[in-house]
Amino acid sequence: MRRVKLLVRDTTTPVRIALRPEGIELTVVTQEVGQATEDVDAKYEGTEMTVAFNPTYLIDGVEAVTGDEVLLETVDALKPATVRATERSDYVYLLMPVRVP
Repeated sequence: MRRVKLLVRDTTTPVRIALRPEGIELTVVTQEVGQATEDVDAKYEGTEMTVAFNPTYLIDGVEAVTGDEVLLETVDALKPATVRATERSDYVYLLMPVRVP
């Protein structure tokens, strides 16, 4: 996440997360600078979709989780998502998606 965030010039540039059964792909596109893409090993269950978030808010939620694994749950690309720890149930981070064309 931090590698693709390097291209973010302002707080309005979202990170797109393509959710697929074989893993997830993080993408940031900045008009003057270019594009960064990072593939991440992950287990995903559900239909393929792409959802976008403010990268700063996403990093804040993920870094607050203790442990090595993070659970990101969402119903669709326009509804709020939650970030949770897989081992503990005492932490829930609500994350609002960003609309992208």
